[in-house]
Amino acid sequence: MEDGFNEKKKFVRTLNYIICFFLLAGLYFASLYNFLLFHSLAEIFSIVVSCAVFMVVWNARGLIDNNYLMVVGISFLFVGGIDAMHTLAYKGMGVFPGQGANQATQLWIAARFLQAFSFLIAPFLFGRRIRFGWVCAGYAAATALLLASVFVWKNFPTCFEEGVGLTGFKKASEYIISGIFLVSGGLLVTRRDKFEKDVLQLLTLSIALMIAAELAFTFYVSVYGLSNLVGHFFKILSFLLVYRAIVETGFSKPYGLIFREMKKNEEELLRSQEELELRVKERTAELDRANQMLREEALERDRSLRFETALRQIDEKILGGANFREALDIACDAIVEMGYRMCWVGLAEPDYTIRPVTVRGFTGGFLAELQLRWDESPQGNVPAG
Repeated sequence: MEDGFNEKKKFVRTLNYIICFFLLAGLYFASLYNFLLFHSLAEIFSIVVSCAVFMVVWNARGLIDNNYLMVVGISFLFVGGIDAMHTLAYKGMGVFPGQGANQATQLWIAARFLQAFSFLIAPFLFGRRIRFGWVCAGYAAATALLLASVFVWKNFPTCFEEGVGLTGFKKASEYIISGIFLVSGGLLVTRRDKFEKDVLQLLTLSIALMIAAELAFTFYVSVYGLSNLVGHFFKILSFLLVYRAIVETGFSKPYGLIFREMKKNEEELLRSQEELELRVKERTAELDRANQMLREEALERDRSLRFETALRQIDEKILGGANFREALDIACDAIVEMGYRMCWVGLAEPDYTIRPVTVRGFTGGFLAELQLRWDESPQGNVPAG
C-alpha cells in the first residue's frame, strides 16, 4: 500500500512539472505573439493564486494556529488587488489613458513592498494572539494609502521614464525589496520548527524566486523587454509554490498545515502522559520501598520491645525470688513471641553432656534424639557445644 501511495505521489509531482512546463511555454509563445497578452495572462494567474490562498485562509481562520500562514494568506488578497490595478494600468491596456508605463511600475513596486513586508513581519507573530478582522482592516488601510498615493495624490516616486527606462528609485526599491525577502527567508528558516518540512521548502523556494524576479526587474529598459519576461516567469513560479504550500498542501495534508499545531499539541500531550505514568510508577516503587522499610523497622522495634519486656520480666522474677527455671521459661516464651518457631535452653552437666531443661514452640521431638556434648568430641563441635 505504501509503495502504491509513493508511486501515486510521484506521478502527481511529475504531472505538476509537466503542467508547469506547458504553462510557461504557452506564456512564452503568447509573448511572441503579443507581449500585452502575455503580461495580462501572467498577472491574472498571480491574481487567481492570491485569491485562492486568501479563500483557504478565510474559510479555515478558526482552525489555523500558524500566524505566519494566516498573515501571508491575508496579505495575498491585497497584493493581488494591487497587481490587478497594475495589470489594468499596464502600457497599452488603455484603462487609464495618458499615464504611460510609470503608473503601472509604481503599482508593481507598491505591491512588492506590501508583499515583502508581509513575509518579514509574519515570523514575529508566532505565539501572539491576532484578530483576523483587524489584520484585514490594517491591510485594507495600507492598500488604500498606496493606491491613493498613485492615483489621487500622485506623490508616489517616479519609477519609469519614457525613453530612459527605470529610475534610480525603482532600481533601489527592487534591491531593498530583495533584501527584505532575503531577511524574511532567514527568519523563516530560524522558525522551521513551526512548519512541516514540505511546506517550509516550498515557502523558502518561493521567497528565493521572488528575489530572482526583483533582480530581473532591475535591468529592463522597455516594458516589453526580455528582462521583464524573465521576471514575470520567476513571479509565476513563486506564486505557484505559494499555492502548493498553502492551498494544495492544505487540502491534501491538513495535518501538515491547518492542524499542525493541534497535532503537535497532541504529541506533546502523549509524551507528557507517558512521562507522568513513568513518574507515577517510580513514585509508587519508592513508596513501596519506603513502606517495606517502615514495616521492617516496626517489626524490629516490636522485637526489641518484646526482648526488653522479657528481660524486665526475668529481672523481676529473679529479684522476686523465683528460681532460674522460671526465668528460663520466661526467656523462651519471649523469644517465641518475637516470631521464632522454637527456643530451648540446655545445661552443661559435669559429664560433658548438655541437658535440655526448657523448651517452647514447635520441637517435633528432635531434642529427645539429640546427643549434645560440650567437650572436644564430634558431638561437642556444634553450636550448642
